[in-house]
Amino acid sequence: MLKSVYDPLLAIMAATLADHSAEHESGGDDEIDCSGLDGVPVAPVLVDAVAGRTLRQLHLNVNNGTNANTLKCNTVSRFNHTPISEVDNIAKDATTGGFKLNATGTYFYITAAILEGNVLMAMAFRYSALSLNTAVYPKCAAISNEIRIGIIDPATDDLQDWTAFIDPGQYQLTILYLTA
Repeated sequence: MLKSVYDPLLAIMAATLADHSAEHESGGDDEIDCSGLDGVPVAPVLVDAVAGRTLRQLHLNVNNGTNANTLKCNTVSRFNHTPISEVDNIAKDATTGGFKLNATGTYFYITAAILEGNVLMAMAFRYSALSLNTAVYPKCAAISNEIRIGIIDPATDDLQDWTAFIDPGQYQLTILYLTA
């Protein structure tokens, strides 16, 4: 079996997720408080013998926008991420305040303009569709230094339109990403 240059990073992510899951199962808070770690010098993450990699974690909140068929979003730092204030009325085929939707509304982006460093890899976990009675899962990737997120209907394996899915609920997810 070939080893990927990302295997060490994936091991770190798996350990982080296992630690968080164990905390949750042991009766800890649903929210993981890593706020005391922000501002602490970060040790380099070496996954491909290149120094300067930084591991970051954010929590994304997506709500129905004020205008019809739009979204309202913000991010919170979980580790080493600068929070992004609430941005309202993110429409299809437009960029608003560093967030954007593609023309069909199936992909949501956190753009390079509001992220620190160049995004090399992104992974979503700990997601919840609050007040939405639909089971979905995130499809997250690093594309051109941006974080791209789609939501998949497990019954059909199809991408969902964010604006139709969110109306009238809320979607939250935690994203672990690596920057250079």
